[in-house]
Order: sequence, then C-alpha cells, then structure tokens
Amino acid sequence: MNGMRKIRLITRIALFVLMLLPMTAFAEDEGFTWEPQNPRVGERVTFTGPDTDSFHSQSVTRWTWTWPDNTKTEGINTKVSDYTFTTAGKNTVTLNVQYDDGRENAFSHDIIVSKYQPKVDITSGNGIADFTAKVGDVGDRNVIFYLPRGMPKSIQATYSIGQVSVTGECYSSTFGGNDFLCGAARLNSLPAGDYPIKLSSPGSDQVEGFDLTLGTAHIEEKYQPKVDIIGGDGSADFTAKVGDVGNRDVDFRLPPDIPKSIEVTYSIGQVRVTDNISFGQYKQTLDSADLNNLPAGDYPIKLSSPGNDQVEGFDLTLGTAHIEKYQLKVDIRNNSDKDFTAKVGDVGDRIVFYNLRCEKMDGVEVTYSIGSLTSIHWMAFDVNDGRLFYQGFLETDLNNLSAGDYPIKLSSPGNERIEGFDLTLGTAHIEKYQLKVVAISGNGGKDFTAKVGNVGDRHVIYSLLCEKEDSVEVTHSIGSLAFTWQVNFGVKDGKKFTQYLSAADLNSLPAGDYPIKLSSPGNERIEGFDLTLGTAHIEKYKPVFADNNHSARYAGDSADLQLMLISGKEGYPETISYTVTISDKVLMSGQINAYDDTPTFSVGGLNFMNLIPGIYDIKLKSEESEHNQSVQTRIGTLTVAGVTGVEIMPSASIVEKGGTLQFDADVKNVSTSDCPVEDTVIWAVSGNHSSKTVIDAMGRLSVGADESADTLTIQAESVHENGLLGKVKASTSVTVLPPAVTGLTVSPASVTVSQGKQHQFRVSVAVVSGADNRVQWTVEGSRSAKTKIDTAGLMTVGPDESADVLTIRATSMFDTKQSGTAQVKVTKSQPANADPAPDPVYSLTIQAGAGGTIITGTNGSYPAESPVSLQAQADAGYEFAGWSSSNGGRFTNSGSLSTTFTMPAQATVVTAVFQKKNSVSHALDYTDQTLTDPSGVRVSGLFTDGAVLEAGDKLPHLEGDCDGCDGIRERQKKGELIILFDLSLKSGKYKGELQVEIPVGETYSGQTVEILHCHEKVLESRTVTVQNGMAAGTFSSLSPYAVFKVQASAEVTGLPESYTLMTGETVSWTPVPAGGVWSCDSDLLEMTASGDTCTFKALKKGTAAITYTVDDAAFTITLTVHSSAASQPNALSSVWLWALLAAGLLGCTALVTVKRNSGKKRNG
Repeated sequence: MNGMRKIRLITRIALFVLMLLPMTAFAEDEGFTWEPQNPRVGERVTFTGPDTDSFHSQSVTRWTWTWPDNTKTEGINTKVSDYTFTTAGKNTVTLNVQYDDGRENAFSHDIIVSKYQPKVDITSGNGIADFTAKVGDVGDRNVIFYLPRGMPKSIQATYSIGQVSVTGECYSSTFGGNDFLCGAARLNSLPAGDYPIKLSSPGSDQVEGFDLTLGTAHIEEKYQPKVDIIGGDGSADFTAKVGDVGNRDVDFRLPPDIPKSIEVTYSIGQVRVTDNISFGQYKQTLDSADLNNLPAGDYPIKLSSPGNDQVEGFDLTLGTAHIEKYQLKVDIRNNSDKDFTAKVGDVGDRIVFYNLRCEKMDGVEVTYSIGSLTSIHWMAFDVNDGRLFYQGFLETDLNNLSAGDYPIKLSSPGNERIEGFDLTLGTAHIEKYQLKVVAISGNGGKDFTAKVGNVGDRHVIYSLLCEKEDSVEVTHSIGSLAFTWQVNFGVKDGKKFTQYLSAADLNSLPAGDYPIKLSSPGNERIEGFDLTLGTAHIEKYKPVFADNNHSARYAGDSADLQLMLISGKEGYPETISYTVTISDKVLMSGQINAYDDTPTFSVGGLNFMNLIPGIYDIKLKSEESEHNQSVQTRIGTLTVAGVTGVEIMPSASIVEKGGTLQFDADVKNVSTSDCPVEDTVIWAVSGNHSSKTVIDAMGRLSVGADESADTLTIQAESVHENGLLGKVKASTSVTVLPPAVTGLTVSPASVTVSQGKQHQFRVSVAVVSGADNRVQWTVEGSRSAKTKIDTAGLMTVGPDESADVLTIRATSMFDTKQSGTAQVKVTKSQPANADPAPDPVYSLTIQAGAGGTIITGTNGSYPAESPVSLQAQADAGYEFAGWSSSNGGRFTNSGSLSTTFTMPAQATVVTAVFQKKNSVSHALDYTDQTLTDPSGVRVSGLFTDGAVLEAGDKLPHLEGDCDGCDGIRERQKKGELIILFDLSLKSGKYKGELQVEIPVGETYSGQTVEILHCHEKVLESRTVTVQNGMAAGTFSSLSPYAVFKVQASAEVTGLPESYTLMTGETVSWTPVPAGGVWSCDSDLLEMTASGDTCTFKALKKGTAAITYTVDDAAFTITLTVHSSAASQPNALSSVWLWALLAAGLLGCTALVTVKRNSGKKRNG
C-alpha cells in the first residue's frame, strides 16, 4: 500500500515537470527564419514564418510582416515572403501572427545588412591596361566600364593615371556604360616614370567601395641630342668695340642617330639666325651689319632648339659677347684740379687746361663747372693726338658766388661710341670776411646789479678788426632795450666805437635778469656775430624793520600794547602798506615810508586777553610796491604767562576697596621772571559713594572699605588762573575692584603621609577689596571614617585608610567656586615594633647676593613645612632689599633682615638680595598685593604702591634671538597653545617670588596643563591642574607666560572588536570620543558618514578591517561578510530547468526503487 502511494506521488511530480517543459520550449522559440542569413543591400531575402504556436496546438491563420521601410505584407498565404533591403546596417523585421483560437503573437529580429558589393565590368578604352608613351606625347586616355543593374544608387568614382585624375558620378548599367577620360593637356605634363592606372570609388552608405589597378603607364623620356661645338669666332666669350664687331659664326655637329630633324637657332643678344637641321656638321653665321648695330653691353651667345615630339630640345649658352665703347683719357694740365679758398667777391678768373686721348677719332661735349656755373664746349679729337684744350670762367661770374663750398668738375656725356666721364677736380671754398670784436669795456659791457628805477646810463666800448674795409650794423642791447648803429671800419684799423643805452629807458625796466648783448647780422661779405657780454640784475629795494618790541604779561591781561615800527635806510623812499599780526590775528594795518620812518602805535589789550599761555611772534608783512619788495619779518615777541596743561599720572588705574593709590600731576606752564606761574594743583575725587573715599593735597587716594561705586573720577586743577580762560583741569578714571577671591593655593601641593599620621596644610588666599579669606577644608577620596581635616587645615589619616591617594581641598567661603587642592599619597603604617618611616626631606641652599652675608641659616635637608630661621647682614655701602626663593616656600616677612622661611615640598635656593645705598629703589615700600589685569590675569607678591599690571599678547624676543621664546613658538605651531600673555608692570616695582594665575576657561577645569615661562631667555615649565578655569604657579619674574595642552591618550569606546554581516546588510556605530577619522576596505564595504555616526554596507563576501583613529588612538574592528540567498546567481530559468529535471530523475528513481521493493515482496 505504501508503495502505491509513493508511485502516485512520483507520478504527480513527473506530470508537473512535463507541464513545465513546454513553457521553457516556448521561451526559446525564435518565431521566423530567413535566407540568406547575412544579406546585402539589393539582395532578395526570403522570410519563412511558423505554422503553429510553440505548443503545436494551434495553427497560424494569418501572417503580417512589417518591413524596415514600414511597408507591410499580410494575408493568409504570406507565411513565406520576400523582401529586398535598401539600407545597410541594422534593419528590424517584425512578424505578427494570428492563431485558430484568435490569439495573437509577435516576433521581431534585428537583421544586419551589409552594403551592396558592385561588380565592375571594364569593357574598353585606351587607358585600361599597360601602355608606353613619350613625355609630352601621352595623348587622351579613357576607360569605359559598366556597373550592375541591381546597384541601389549611384556612386562617385575616380579614374587616375598617376596624379592626373578625373572624378564623376557612376550609374548602373540600366543607364548604359560609364566613360571617364584623362585629357592630353594634363597627361602630357607628366614627367618620365611609371604611373598606376586606377579606377576607384569610396562607395556610399549603401554601396561598398572598390579600388582597382588596371595597369601601368610607362612614360619615357624624349631623345636627348648631344650637341658637339667644333669652333667658330662666335662660339665663346669675346670682346669688341661698338660698331666694330664684325661677322660671328659657330660650327657644331648633331648625332647621326637623331630620329627627326629639328630647328636650331644661333643668337648673340637679339641678333639671331634659325635653320632646320637633321644631323651631321653645320655652321651658322651672324652678319656684321646686324652685330655692329648692337649698343654697348654684355650679350649671351646661345645655341638652342625647341625640339619636337621625338627629340628633346636644348638651350646652350656658349659664352658672352662684351660690346663696349671707346674710352677717353683725360689729362689735367694745370692746378685747377685742386681745392682752393677765396673770399666772397674776390674769387678772380679760373681756367682748366686738359688733353683728350682716344683710340678712335670723334668729338664730344665737355663741361667745366664750379657749383652752378658751367662752361660747355664741343671738343673734336683725333686718334691719340694729345691735343690741348682749355675752358674757364671770368671773375665777373665767380665773384657773384655767395659764401659756400662748391664742387669743381670736368665732365662729358660721351656719345654712342665714346664712353663719357665725370671728374671732380676739387672744391672751391668761398667764405665771408670775419669781424673780430676786441677791447670791450664800459659799464654796460659786463655783469652789473642795479635797483629798479636807478639803473642809469649804460654804454659799451669796442673795436672791430677785419681784412676788408666795409660797414655793418651793430646792436647793443640789455633785455628788450637795444640801440643799433651803422659802423664803418677800415682794414684792421683798430678804431674804437661807443654805443649807449639811456637811463630814461633802462630805469623803466622791471625787476629781473636781462642778458647784455653786442651783435651784428653782418652782410653778404662780412660774417656777423652775436656776443653775450653779461647779465643785468635789476632788483627791487628790500625794506628792513627792527626787531625791537619785546614784552611779557599774564594770560587775560587787558593792558594795551605799545609798538614802535622802525624802518631802516635800505628801502626805496616811497610809501608802502603793511599789516601787523600775532598768532594770525591782525593787530593793525597802515602805511609807512620804506626809508627811515619810526611811527609808534598803541594796540588794544582785547587783542591779547584770549591768547592761551605761550610765546608769540609779532610779525609785520609789507606789500610789494613799485620799487620795494614784499617782506615778512618779526618785529618783536609777546610772552603770555600761565598754565598750558595738566597731566595726571597714572592716566588710568584700578584700586581695591580699602586700598590707596598715589597720583602725581605734571603742570605745564609758561613762566617768566616778570610773570612767575605757580605749578601746584588742587586734587579732588568725585563719583564716590563713601565718605571715607578721599584724596589728600599730595594726590594720595584712599578708598573706603565701604565704597560701592564702580568708578571714581580724580581731578587735578591748577592753582594758577589764566585770566578769562580760567584754571586748567585734568581728570582720570579709577576702577574700584569689587570684593573677590581670585585664587587659592594649598601647600604643600603634594605630600606623602602614613596611615594614622597627621599633616598640617596651609592655604594662601588671593583676595581683592577685602573679600573674606576664610576657607572650608575637606578631604576627598577617603575610604575611612577616621580620615579627616579640621578647620585649621590639620589632616589626620585614619589608621584603616585604604585609599592610595587623597585630595585635600580648601574652598573659599566667600566664593565657593574658588578652591585649591593638594594631593596626599597614603602609605601603610609601620608595625608597632618598627621604627616610623621618616618624612621626606628636601634640599635647602641659603646664599647671600653681592653686598651682604648670611648670619643665621644652615644649608641642609628639611621636611616640607619645616620652619627655618634666617638672618642676613648688609655690607658697608649696601642695604637689604629682600629675600627670594627659587622654588616656592613662604617667608614670614620677605622684607625683613630676620625672618622665618617655611620649607616647600621640593628643593629650593633662598637668596638674600642687597643693593647699593641711594639707589632709586631705596625709598620704595613693598607690601603684599594682588594685581589684576582686565584680561583676568592675577599676580600676587610684594609690590610698591601704585603698581599696575599690564598683559600683552606678543612674545618680546624676535625669532632666533631667544631659546625660551622660540620654544614657546614651536609648541604654538603644533596647535597646543591655549593662551599667551606677556606680563609686565605698567608702573611700580616688585620683588621676590610671584604667584601667577592665568585664566584658561572653565572647559579646562580638572585638566592637566603646562605653563611655560621665559625667564631671562631660559624656558621654565610647571605642570599644573586647572582649578576654576585658572592655571596657577609660582615664578620668580614677570615675562612671557604660555599655557599649553597636555595631550593624553584617548580611550575609544562604543565599538566592537569584531562583527558579522550578510551581503546587502548595514550597521552603524557612534564611537566616543567623536571627531575621529574612519578608514576601511572600500572594495568590500560602502562607507557613509553622517555627523558622528558612520554606516557600513556589506557589498561582497570577505573580511575587512575598519579603523577609527582619534587623538592618536586607533581602534580596529574585524568585519566578516557572508553571502546571502539573495546574492546567489539569478539565472532563474536555468535553476528552475535543472530543478525540474532533477525532480523528474528523482521521480523515476523512486518509481524503479518501489517496483524493485514490491517485486521482492512478491517473490519473497
């Protein structure tokens, strides 16, 4: 029974598989077929559609074909249809079919169609195969060809022989043959050589191109005749005279194998003869009748032929015929061919004698010239007869030449037979006579200075020397004033001449500098001259006024001022206008005689009452007049006594409530023995709310402890009163600091205490304006109820204390945000019978500076908080300045010779400081103060009264000058700087150690920072814990302070060490601390960051390392990616097919097994 059930189950599975198999077969049905499979354009293609559907259950009743040109073939008998493609490339054919049951189906195929490949049929033409022709005798060549009738469209084709080609449109044989021709005009120009004969086409979008080589054109050279020149008096270079060339001939021979007679031309220049010559020796002659007519020149002697269709031409140059004129030789027989110099009007007669020699009897024109003067004569001569000729000019012509340089020439143009000549014999220098001006004197013949209107007569005396008697105009001038006179002179007679310029004219010249000149234009015979004898300086008078009015008065004085104007005797005696001013204010205006006048005036005191104290110049300015210059000069001074200003020092400051501040006033004044000015002030304070806030007569401000005002105004008013201007005042503001606790320092800062032991802690509270300095002590980190600290700072460690480290905190009762801490390291107590562990000790060195000695105090090792008695003594001439410690600790009174020092928990050096008596600081009084700056910096220590803290933001030493500042810069470049201050005192002094507190912000509270301090170009360092936003430490000086971060290794949390994902899955992490950098294997993972969260998506199987780095700390996650089901190959059809086949095989196997089992039972 069970076997039958299995058989039925297997049978059902097999039937299910059989039902699915047709589905896979249908999916693989291509629909229709075609032949040929790879058609070309123009080729008929047969398409065959299906008879039934893929299941072969329904017959096709109608076939509809849609062709690439969107035409259709449809019907009940169109299963097989033909189509001819007209376009190359991808063509889509679609078949729609209808079945018996009314269903429809569509099949589509993209058919790749090749271009049409035409068959070229060459039929005829004289250029379709190899041929041979001579250069220049190729003639027309053509080809006639046919293209198939089925070619879908015309194409471009090219027929070429070498570089000669013709291109045209070609058509199918439907339209007849195609005839292409290359013309003789172009083919005959081809040089000798072998050229391919080609027929080609690039084809088109539908027709395949072709490139056919039909043959080779052999173009041969023509016959090259060798011409053999035998002789002749015209076959090489020769020289002959014009008209005497004679007959000229050439003998030559042509080769006996020349294929055809040719024309040959023999020529000399334009004279030529041409004959038709076949072969053998030949002579050609040029007649003298023609050659004797050639003018002078060089002519080529040539033998040439143009050749013909069989014989190459030639063009031979046999030589050159030099035809030249006869030469004339000129021989100058006297000295007229030399340069000469003469004066204008005294040139005289000039003649040239010469011979002419020539090899031919003839005659020519000869020209003799001097400048533009010419003498032309016809000169006939025989053959080398040496006849003497002469030509010349009379003085009547030459004496009319003006001054200049003229060429002396003898020339001839020659004629057609005789060569001309052009000789320059020399130069005629015609020049004027020179005038020499000598013995110049007179008061108008050199530099002089005179006043306007008082120049007077001016004259010049001179002599004229010349080699010729004559007369010229001579002009004597001063500026634009001139006098001209016609002067007659003899030959170097030395006669003196005098010319005058009158005072009437010269006195009218305005002020200025004028050239003094003596000049003459000369004439046509005499050279002129232009002499500058000097300069006439004409200037105005300069009045002089005495500086004699000097007086002093107090500011606001209304008394009149008496002035006396004294003009000297330097001015021109005429009335001039003047103005008297003081401090640009006009006191009076009027007129005065510029020459010797002494008027007295009284100026009203109202002009001076509003003048502020000072020394003023009394100035006089005169106006320019006809004869006098404008002058501006001081005629006296007026001293106005009084106070000019008051300056309060310091100009701005801060003060604590209950504190004092010393002010000083600098009274600036103008004072004389006649008008003394008091330089004292009256002090006043305003803006105060407390009656105890006062300022005394010496400028010392005392602020009441109950003062509630934030700002006070200090005023200093001069005792002296400046008349109407009143007293001079100055004021400054003082900021009253509110009560505040600025910092607490617990000492020792660290200490080791055993279980059951006690230790005394002390606290230094920095307060401002009398704030309460009481503190509350607490112990933090204790695990024992017996560990405690009392109100005086005495800590007891419980005997059962198990904590390793305790924190002692002193919190201000005035401001609970302010506190200081110390660290206590707890050690185990010793057994009862054991010796107690000694407290740690630290080295102390006590020394005296120059000028003193130590009386009391021993060098050695001391526990922290141990008191050490100190006493010092000053040497003669020195006095004690104070105690200092190099590394912390406390003095009961650092300013006393005898004091007690409390040992710090670290080694230190204590120094007694001395200074010479009568030094600047001997009178200074140092008191414990805490100074603050608006930036929030606080410095506590011993300061003089009036000390003011100032904080800058720059390093004082240039880069490279200071190792300390350079060290700070290096840390700053690394980005570790929190804040930087250059601390100094704006006023006052300090001594001893200083507690420096630097604000870094609450964000750094509880963090460890490093304070770097540049002390005398050496870098000091303190590592401290920030409390209440302040980094504090003890230092020995004021100078640059920089606070830097102390980098701690970051601990990364919030990340796993390993993780597993399937492909396609994602995971997100947000690590702590944030702000780091992620890195991963991007080939396996896709990483996306959003804020502080980073998301990873698995892309493919594998193992990737993900690293997160922050603050130099790195954390690595190992991420493993596995393949998911969705990521397997998705060829579903293949999977299902194999699954069905496997199921069928499984079913068959099961059926066989069951049958075997059932058989066993039956046979069993």
